[in-house]
Amino acid sequence: MNYGQTTGFKYQLYAVAFKRGKGSLEFKTPTQLDLEGLNKAAIYFQSQVQHFQDTVILPDVTIYPGFNTDQLLRYGMDTWDKLFNQRQLLTLVTYVEIINEAKALSQSEYEPEQVEALATYLTLVLDKCVDKNARLCTWHSGRSHSQRVSTQHALNLIWNYPEIDGASELWNLCADAVVSDYKNLCALFGTKPGSTGIPGLKKYNQKFLQLNQNQPIT
Repeated sequence: MNYGQTTGFKYQLYAVAFKRGKGSLEFKTPTQLDLEGLNKAAIYFQSQVQHFQDTVILPDVTIYPGFNTDQLLRYGMDTWDKLFNQRQLLTLVTYVEIINEAKALSQSEYEPEQVEALATYLTLVLDKCVDKNARLCTWHSGRSHSQRVSTQHALNLIWNYPEIDGASELWNLCADAVVSDYKNLCALFGTKPGSTGIPGLKKYNQKFLQLNQNQPIT
């Protein structure tokens, strides 16, 4: 514990998961190329740290003591960016930059409400990417997949955590999950494809207003 607080724990790549065509997941020991990829990502990230800080997209915010956060502070993880390795951080801040660029470009083509809606949807995907790509993620050996940080309902330091390819797989995986959640939510409110509103939501809004006004609900 003292070493973690004074020096900080490091991490190393010890296995790479891959598929042969459409076959099941296999594992191999890292090659020199794999290790070089990690090293290049770390070097580039360090060269851009000041830029990330200046544009306020690096989550280097202090972690304060608390019921769950004490578990992190115990091991020297005193800022939120330390919950990620440098390649994970590089992936996530790159996503943020792309989202910001997409929002800026869409402002010349769409109405403000549409721009905000687009940015919101992209941010929902980013949120899932953060939850799915951190040093607190766990590996489900039975199903051979990475589990989210929020699956634990705690902030436990994981000694062997998985990392998902950030170049394509991570974003696509999380985007599919957001689309699925959105469709289920629309179905819950009775919204049909092509609709410009959420008909079922009006009913719930009415109930909410009546409760606030202490009126009987019909």
